[in-house]
Amino acid sequence: IINGGFDVWQRGTSFSGYNFYTSDRWRCSVGVVPTTFTVDKEVQTDGTVAALVVNNSTSICDYHQRIERGANITSGKSITASFDIWGDATDLILKIGTGTSTDNVTTQTISVPTTRTRQSVNVTVPTYTSSIDSMLRLSFSFNNKNCTVRIANVQLELGSVATEFEHRSYGEELALCQRYYENLMTKETQSMLSSAWAYSAGQVQTVVRFAVDKRATPTMGYEVGIAYQGTGETGRTDITPLFYIRSTKAVMIYANNGVSLTAGQGANLVNRDNGTGMVFANAEL
Repeated sequence: IINGGFDVWQRGTSFSGYNFYTSDRWRCSVGVVPTTFTVDKEVQTDGTVAALVVNNSTSICDYHQRIERGANITSGKSITASFDIWGDATDLILKIGTGTSTDNVTTQTISVPTTRTRQSVNVTVPTYTSSIDSMLRLSFSFNNKNCTVRIANVQLELGSVATEFEHRSYGEELALCQRYYENLMTKETQSMLSSAWAYSAGQVQTVVRFAVDKRATPTMGYEVGIAYQGTGETGRTDITPLFYIRSTKAVMIYANNGVSLTAGQGANLVNRDNGTGMVFANAEL
């Protein structure tokens, strides 16, 4: 499990809807859409972080993590999941299985206490075949509708014994998460994407090296847009980023609409004045 302590939240700290990523590596999915499913970051009094998951729908919802090549390591073996859980749900169903097949999943019902309690579940992972994707999936399935549950310190390990939760530094946890998703520019007014240059009077471009090599060639995306600021200029000009020559290591980012520079002129690619832009690389499973 990566980010089992819910320390890293690159995409934000409050989410609502269906079929979306929340805290890094954790995703919710629902059986019927549209529905209402919310996830929020909640810091506890001892400083640990919990995912506050609320199912306001009449549909069963899953909160899960897909573990890269996890099936190759655990197929047919005994593994133990341990976690802190509490809330007002009667119970949840813990699902552990290989790939995406519903026929290759082991399930176990979990009683949900009203106060924070450490629980562990031991299962034998089904044996996967070559036709099944090699990832492993751990899911908390909300069998109860209209409930609130807090989940923290999730750990998954080989064998039948649950050991103490392994705490990693924030930097180490962030680097593990960035293999799958990375914010290249955050929603802050002073957030800078990269230094750049004018390929021509109407095109500005740069190459951005990812902080961590990606699992696979990522899908690039953005919210709202970005801006450029030419050398010697005091103002920012809003532009829409385009992406070219993607790899697991880097991406070329450019814009050729609304750009007015001198060929060869230096520039910075930055957030817009209102700080609403974001650029990201997504290589999730």
